[in-house]
Amino acid sequence: MAGSAPLFADDMRRMARVIATNSFSAPESTIASVRADIARLVDVSDDLGIGADLPNFAASVFQRAVDAGYGAEEHCAITKVLRSPSFKVALSRHATAGGLLASLHRSACNMQSESVNPIQLQSATGSASRFGPSLCR
Repeated sequence: MAGSAPLFADDMRRMARVIATNSFSAPESTIASVRADIARLVDVSDDLGIGADLPNFAASVFQRAVDAGYGAEEHCAITKVLRSPSFKVALSRHATAGGLLASLHRSACNMQSESVNPIQLQSATGSASRFGPSLCR
């Protein structure tokens, strides 16, 4: 696994470039393919009797992206949904997934420059979640 770290780092840098330049039209994987993968994860979670809260939430986010017409775009185009005002409202009403997604955003945004002011989103639990510049402009 440790030997894979450079590959993950390269992929993260590539995705950051794709997001920063809004260049979603030359996908390595698409929103639709990731949605299908997550749907399989939901099925496996159900079959194994393990919690599927996160996969179900992720599936709903990717379904929003497909419904919005982004299915054929690079999977990083999910940021278009994450940045939308309607998603931010839905996220604020979903405490568990909202807190988890906020944590993921913080992790992703800590890898990037803080030169753009992050925004605050009030979660359903009443705690402010910090979202970084690249995902929530």
